[in-house]
This record gives sequence, C-alpha cells and structure tokens, in this order.
Amino acid sequence: MNLSAGNLEGKYSDKKEAVRFLHMVFEVARDKTKQPVVIYVDDAHKLAVNAKKKKKKGKGGGDDGEDLSRFRKDWPTYVKSLLPDDGVFIIGCTNQPWLGEEKQYRALFDKYIYTPLPDYATRLHVW
Repeated sequence: MNLSAGNLEGKYSDKKEAVRFLHMVFEVARDKTKQPVVIYVDDAHKLAVNAKKKKKKGKGGGDDGEDLSRFRKDWPTYVKSLLPDDGVFIIGCTNQPWLGEEKQYRALFDKYIYTPLPDYATRLHVW
C-alpha cells in the first residue's frame, strides 16, 4: 500500500475523510487473508514535520502542511495499534530526513537506517 505524501495531498477535504481512509488502510492491512502487507511511505519527512513550524513559513508555502496535518495526528495511533503478529511492515523513505522532527519519526517507525551518499572512491569503483 502506497501512503506517500504525494498520494495523500489534496485528496481529502475534511478530517473525517482522512481518518476514515487511515482506518480502512489499517483494517485491510490487519486482515489475515491479505498478509503480509507492506505500507510504503515515500517522503516520510512530510509526515514528520511539525505543522506549527510549517505554517510559520508564510502563506506562499503551500497548503500541503495543513493537508497532511490530518494524517500526522492520527497516524501514530494506528501504528501503535499494530501487533507483531499482524504481519504489517511500514517502510518509510526520505531524502531529506533533517526536515522532520525526531519525535515524530520515533512515533512512526521503530528502526532507522541511514544510508549516506557514496564517496568519490566508491563512485569510481561502481563506475
């Protein structure tokens, strides 16, 4: 299931629809007949940004901060409700991890793997 920020932005007009969508996704993921389920979150930093800080940037910053704030509040609740035997794996990727808050990352994910860009010698070897 692809729950990337790009797929969620601008699709739900009110909070009830966003919460209903998250509820449906996690109910389907917990269904024993569909397991194992992988929930993929690209641009995970957008779900881990503090909405208050995003609003301070000004009106020209876009409305994706307001749009994704509907998911930011309820997402950790659904993640914490998963049990180890549910067979649900949540994978998040980002190329700008410094934009998210560490507290939000901890609420969303259990483990972190940092993969730095390769240095010159490694690039030369791959080439």
